[in-house]
This record gives sequence, C-alpha cells and structure tokens, in this order.
Amino acid sequence: KRFWVTLTGFERKDFSVFKTDTIRQYPGAAKGVRYTIHDLERVILNTAESDVPMEMELVQCYRQFRRIAVWLVANSKIS
Repeated sequence: KRFWVTLTGFERKDFSVFKTDTIRQYPGAAKGVRYTIHDLERVILNTAESDVPMEMELVQCYRQFRRIAVWLVANSKIS
C-alpha cells in the first residue's frame, strides 16, 4: 500500500489512471492471470492434507479453488 499511494491517480482518486499506472509497474500483469489444472490439483491436495481447523482457512481454500476452477472453465481448460 505504501508503494501504491505514490502512483498517479491515487491522490486524485482517478481509478482508471491509477489502474493503468499500477499495471505498468508489474511486468506481464496486462496479460492477465493464467491457471493450469496442476494449480487446481495443488489447491485440492493442500486442502486434503491439512486439517483446516478454522472456518477462515476453509473459506480461503474455497476462494482459491473457485478462482482457479472458474478461470479454467471459462477458458475451456476443463468442463
């Protein structure tokens, strides 16, 4: 966050300018996120091997799984 407040658009609260400048700071970010079936398997295996004692940890696992699975389905990698 300390870095982001120095970027163009932050103080002016201009999200479009801020987003453009932020993406420019991270090489390859404009290409977007890509996932593989291996990424999904890793989440499943890590979750299966852990005890997942806390509700928040379970929610975190679900969010990781859903983010990857939705991307894979949307990009016709799985059905």
